[in-house]
Amino acid sequence: MSDKNDDLRATAEDLIADAERLKQIEERKLEPGVGDDETDRLSEEGEDVTRSMEAKARIQRRLSDPSD
Repeated sequence: MSDKNDDLRATAEDLIADAERLKQIEERKLEPGVGDDETDRLSEEGEDVTRSMEAKARIQRRLSDPSD
């Protein structure tokens, strides 16, 4: 397997882990009794995760570009 394929696979695995974390964050915000402070903290963490996912998706796109 080439380094590029290894990098694509690793990035895909990272994105899957990020998506699972984002799901956990959003599910936690739906639970009864979650206060405003925790909702704010979770929302900030969700933003961080989605920014990370966006960056990884851009990396994947560059890695999968056939012109490289």
